[in-house]
Amino acid sequence: MAYDFNGTSHYMWTTHDGSSSASPLTSLPLTIACWFKVFTSSFPKSTSRVLLEFGNGTTGYRLVIPANQTFLRAVHFISAGAQPADTIASPSFPPDAWVFGAAIFASNASRSVFACYPFGGDLIVNQNTNTQSLGSATISRFSIGAASALTTNYFDGSVAEVGVWNAALNTQDLLSIGRGVAYSKVRPNSLVLYAPLIRNTNTLFYKQSLASLPYYIANTGASTTEHPRIYL
Repeated sequence: MAYDFNGTSHYMWTTHDGSSSASPLTSLPLTIACWFKVFTSSFPKSTSRVLLEFGNGTTGYRLVIPANQTFLRAVHFISAGAQPADTIASPSFPPDAWVFGAAIFASNASRSVFACYPFGGDLIVNQNTNTQSLGSATISRFSIGAASALTTNYFDGSVAEVGVWNAALNTQDLLSIGRGVAYSKVRPNSLVLYAPLIRNTNTLFYKQSLASLPYYIANTGASTTEHPRIYL
């Protein structure tokens, strides 16, 4: 089962003990990805909605649906309210349909966004890159369904198959996942964390060399729903 987020108070975050935040990565490069579905009733929405974010509440790297838009954006921001470096994947993706999205942060001077979804037997692919140089963001938490502050930019829709790699995945890597290949078969040596979000959010893979304690996904409010199809 995937998880539904209500857009007002639901979110998840990584932790070691169920209460204190912990991040499986603290520096670049990194790729964050998930399958998601946006509810028709809130598409588009007047506020931006974060799918995934590494950050500390005021700086970070995020995969987000911008306010009043129907496309994905990869954003690197280094202070609250400052102009971010970002890139968009357009045209729009459809509501109430599973979409695979990813933000790829190769360095502080390169970020890319990728989105794909099936349509009429084909795979529709949108991607883009931005190379504006910014300073490093500070990472203390990985969040799902909200900004890393856990108090804003709530996502309303379904999320499943969350993956984190300590590498910049390329187009072929991402296309493989978009076609239904399991995350564990795509750059497995770089896969730091994989959370299928199937009922028990603690069912996940993490790279044990990164920490002496295991990682868990703490859940605030999100409820189980239909899962997307993964083939291999």
